[in-house]
Amino acid sequence: MKREKLKLVIDYDNTMVNSSRTIINKLCWKNRHDRDNSFSYDPKKLQWDFSPYAKTEEDKLWCVNQFNEQSFYDDLEPMRNCKEVLKKLHDKYEIIVCSNRSSSNAEMFLMSVHNLFGDLIDKIIIVDDFNKGEYIKANIRIDDRADCMNDEESINILFGEYGYSDSKSDNVDYVAKDWNEVFKFIKNY
Repeated sequence: MKREKLKLVIDYDNTMVNSSRTIINKLCWKNRHDRDNSFSYDPKKLQWDFSPYAKTEEDKLWCVNQFNEQSFYDDLEPMRNCKEVLKKLHDKYEIIVCSNRSSSNAEMFLMSVHNLFGDLIDKIIIVDDFNKGEYIKANIRIDDRADCMNDEESINILFGEYGYSDSKSDNVDYVAKDWNEVFKFIKNY
């Protein structure tokens, strides 16, 4: 008798793919006349509105609007070791990507997930707003935002070291700075 797989629900942006880094790089290219040669991206400084990299309201809006641009999805890359870890977990876990998207960018998002992760993903779910209590039941949830971890029955892994992360949240069971740490934790789960 085949055992039912455990549910592993994973956020996409800044968890599976380098969304903010991609947007900040595009912003620096856009504003290259303002850029000095010492630019470096530090996720620990990054805030939810893309500051301190987006310095003006116009640039902040431009950054947010990148989620509606095909070129953004074309430039996305998986986080280091994400695909390798998902390959190792796929036999035991149903891997579900869950992300907040609008109708204007849902198709681009779906194609991006398919192109980057293909058969590693069992299901893709788009929600309108995590903060309205929308969530998918999971055994393990991985997200870069603690405020999206509202399922008290799951093991919640906060991914990454971002300036907007809240690692002290009651919802967070474990903090992983990268996918190797995610794998070590899940392996011992």
